[in-house]
Amino acid sequence: MRGLLRVPLVAALMVGLAYPITGTASASVVSWERVTDADVTVVSASPNRNYGAVETLRTAAGVRSYFRVKIDKRASVAMLKLFPTADGPGSRIYVASADWNEDEMTWKNAPPIGAFVANTGPVSMGVWVTIDVTSVVCKPGPLPGCRPGTFGFVITSPKASNQYASREDWLQAGPRLVLSVG
Repeated sequence: MRGLLRVPLVAALMVGLAYPITGTASASVVSWERVTDADVTVVSASPNRNYGAVETLRTAAGVRSYFRVKIDKRASVAMLKLFPTADGPGSRIYVASADWNEDEMTWKNAPPIGAFVANTGPVSMGVWVTIDVTSVVCKPGPLPGCRPGTFGFVITSPKASNQYASREDWLQAGPRLVLSVG
């Protein structure tokens, strides 16, 4: 009987290694991640140039980066995660329209910056930054929670430069929402 129990456990562990699990579960909370489906940096000094395929999202004076995330299931908590690829003083996060094309967006046609969400504070290369965006993507009401939809954000810095992994980054560490129910 012991041998029969070990085979499924070993097989399950092997499958887990071959197919990493991106969600977590406990007795009362279930979480999953949604990686951005599009991200792009826009630069005022190159107002007609598209930077949608670069591996780094940058922020600085005259440089900002947009990204959007699709939520496909109801959730009660939404946390935004950014992965800095260099040390920096941090960025400001705002809401932005999600109605744009990654391959066509430039400084000239970028959506306006919306409501302020949060400051990241100083960032360190390789250390995830997590910001609670529940109030932005989840609505109160008779059925409170994050409803399926597409949500846009923009990150900026008034002066100093910051860099974050884009969805094209080889580490696959682009911006993402961690959604939870429980």
